[in-house]
Amino acid sequence: TVSWGQAGGGMYSTIADLGTWAGTGLGTSLLPADLAAKRLAAQQTPAGNYGLGIDDWGQGWVGHTGQIIGWESVVAYNTKTGAAFVAIVNETGSFLTAMAVGLQVFPDLKGLMGR
Repeated sequence: TVSWGQAGGGMYSTIADLGTWAGTGLGTSLLPADLAAKRLAAQQTPAGNYGLGIDDWGQGWVGHTGQIIGWESVVAYNTKTGAAFVAIVNETGSFLTAMAVGLQVFPDLKGLMGR
């Protein structure tokens, strides 16, 4: 683990792990229906629309991003289509490159980039 990252350094995932988790609707399908609904009920915050541990980027896309020095990641799931997008880059600052690829495949994911 990365101790200087505190809680952010206490766990790690492979891209396969993140893809599996994305396929469960970011864990939502593993929860009781009432908690799953609450989890996806995003509230407007200064940082955007946020549910219980999930960002709502619009067009059905929900997910989360993560960063620690040297690594960035995104996990996205579309609640309308069941599509999933996962990316990990091992260089801080390369996230936009990964998102450019994602937007080519899923143009409606543009809400993640604030557009």
